[in-house]
Amino acid sequence: MSDTSANSCPLEYTCCNEDSRSEVTALRLQGRRVLSIAAAGGRAISLLYGDPREVVAVDANYQQFSLCWLKYHAIRHLNREGYLAFVGIAPAPAAYKLRTYDRLRDSLPDGVRDYWDSHRDFIEQGLIYAGSFDRHIILLSKVFRLTIWSAYRGIANCSTLPQQIRYLSVAGSLRYRLWQTLFKLMYNPKLAQPMHLDAGSDESRRTAAGFFFESMRSCLRTHLFSDCFQLKLFTEGRLKKNGPLPFHLESGHYETIRRRLDRLSFRYSEIGSFLDSEPAGSFDAFSLSDLSSYLSSDQLVDLLAGVERTASDGALICLREYIAPVDPRVAWPKSLKRDAQLEAKLSRMDRVLGYTFVCAKVDR
Repeated sequence: MSDTSANSCPLEYTCCNEDSRSEVTALRLQGRRVLSIAAAGGRAISLLYGDPREVVAVDANYQQFSLCWLKYHAIRHLNREGYLAFVGIAPAPAAYKLRTYDRLRDSLPDGVRDYWDSHRDFIEQGLIYAGSFDRHIILLSKVFRLTIWSAYRGIANCSTLPQQIRYLSVAGSLRYRLWQTLFKLMYNPKLAQPMHLDAGSDESRRTAAGFFFESMRSCLRTHLFSDCFQLKLFTEGRLKKNGPLPFHLESGHYETIRRRLDRLSFRYSEIGSFLDSEPAGSFDAFSLSDLSSYLSSDQLVDLLAGVERTASDGALICLREYIAPVDPRVAWPKSLKRDAQLEAKLSRMDRVLGYTFVCAKVDR
């Protein structure tokens, strides 16, 4: 394993902030070998529901890599109720969480065990709220409840889609302006930067806030607010076991995924270097996310070349891009054929805000 002391990145994401049913739909996973970004683990773990042959999840942040291994072994050893209590979704005393970790720690790789031995406070407070992004979501939710609580209660009480659509339809109304205020708060520089939402200039912030608001309105034309776990987390500051949850934690998915855990592995590596080490044609599907936020144009070109080389004929690719589409300055390899119809379908069915999709099939 690489030297972990060189990795000074913080633990950024501990709660899944994506609706993985989109990737499960797009990648037609049955029997495929899949490459995924690891991040907080939820996306890679969720892919198992689609019955792939293998999922390899890669991350260059050792803290995220350690989080994924802990979640992996927790799911392996705990039923759904026990897991929800361990990570902080279901009520449980801190002593239960620490005892559970003590049961799991001998299953962890040495470096991962060392990391969690020195971060028991993250486990004690609730694992899914330990990331820097997640802690700032909780802070934002407190600000939100002090400012536009009445607008939240109005939409949270809608029980049908027509009610929601009527609620959001009147431009210029007080409730409309209150929801716009929430997204402007998200892009206030003091709140946005720790959450990786800093869009740069004042004009960019206004554009991003408007995009987020329109993304919410679009989502709520198709899905009830009460079915959207990301919106619940943004507005209430926590998830509840009887409320909407990330895909892999839903009651109809958890046990199926748990039975397939032996098909999942995690690799501590920068994704481009990992692809360089893999033989040509070795992956049948790719689940990638938000790469334009982290990579320069040149790095993205190199990554797409690595994807093209390691993709089998007919391989499927699904990228999520946060706030903005994939870098328009980057020309996709000719063999990666974009699927605009599928991209539009995923945009309609996805239950989280702020993403656009880039989907392609390898056709040499």
